[in-house]
Amino acid sequence: MKLSAIRRICSKNKTIQIIRSRSESFVGNGEAFYTLGSISGVDREALYTIFDIKESDAAKWDYSEHGGFPIDVDTEVRKEETPLLMSGLSLNRR
Repeated sequence: MKLSAIRRICSKNKTIQIIRSRSESFVGNGEAFYTLGSISGVDREALYTIFDIKESDAAKWDYSEHGGFPIDVDTEVRKEETPLLMSGLSLNRR
């Protein structure tokens, strides 16, 4: 997911949460989290810069960091699949 989309999601309720797992970091709004992929070492200042949050507006945002997901949270990344018939696409054989 693009950072601009993550920013829009977090902006709705002005909440940013970072979850740091063993191998990667996730950012979200407390309800949904998205991987930051190859971006590492992200902290509050970096996210405020990426999300274009001005210093004067920073106090209006709720920010927190966590050392990992609770054990009962499934962190496996799944790709949403849409059947070709529902998408309006078809396969053409050559």
